[in-house]
Amino acid sequence: MDKYGAIDVGTNSIRLLLWEEKEGKIYRKKTLNSTRIGQKVDHTGRLSQEGIKISVDAIEEFVSMAENKGIKNIPIIATSAVRDAKNRNEFVDAVLCRTGKKVHVIEGKEEARLGYLGVIMGLDEVGNILIIDIGGGSTEFIYGDRKNIKLLESIDIGAVRLTEKFIKNELVTKGEEEKLIDYIDESIKDIIGNMKDKPIDWVVGIGGTATTMASMDKKMMIYDEDEVHNTKLEIKNIEMIIGQLKKMTLEERKHMAGLQPKRADIIYTGAVILKRILDRIGKDKILISEYDNLEGLVYEQKKSEVI
Repeated sequence: MDKYGAIDVGTNSIRLLLWEEKEGKIYRKKTLNSTRIGQKVDHTGRLSQEGIKISVDAIEEFVSMAENKGIKNIPIIATSAVRDAKNRNEFVDAVLCRTGKKVHVIEGKEEARLGYLGVIMGLDEVGNILIIDIGGGSTEFIYGDRKNIKLLESIDIGAVRLTEKFIKNELVTKGEEEKLIDYIDESIKDIIGNMKDKPIDWVVGIGGTATTMASMDKKMMIYDEDEVHNTKLEIKNIEMIIGQLKKMTLEERKHMAGLQPKRADIIYTGAVILKRILDRIGKDKILISEYDNLEGLVYEQKKSEVI
């Protein structure tokens, strides 16, 4: 088999990966739909009917795209928002009814493990790496090397979740920023403490916040996965972007180069999460990877073929 597909249902967006191996080369294409299925789940404990409908429609379209490429086995995973929702079975059943595909609702540590497998597939660097995956509802930390995972954690801080919790104004106030930073620092203090004596050669960022920050740093008018992959993003540039974002209205953010308009309302929070983590581990740059849990799902499929 030389064609693979995978779908990830995140808090902010649903993504499809199409992967083909041909004549020794790998052709990858990712497609994203910002359905925001996790909107207000932190407050209501439930997925909205609108969110379910939009997301099921997106998954049906993605399954069709994969099947049109001759891909029949299309694993679908759902992460933070769906696993936290009381009515998650309603969503899972709706997808099964519409597409015949089962959605696997995975725990945070499994999400982190898949992210690690994906990063390793696309990583040139060697040594000890700390992978940070800032999603819409949670952030995963994976520490290890090319051969083994040595530490793996998931905590409930994400760009959508914390924006809804702390940011009430378009122009971020000093009070909002202080409360956000305090909450992030308190949330990550244990994992940072566990990392204190561990050597880190590279910090690797995956997920929408990390790739968007790289895109904004490069001021990309059209997103280019290959250009973003393996970008080295310095913390001083993250600080500069944060400074710009908190002074801008939502409409102004939507016109920033490199920023997808549908992510304009949550990117500030995601960027602050990223900066606080880098501050706490004492690193001044992060390597951005376009390989993540979707590639991890492809790795699992390829591995099962060998077995």
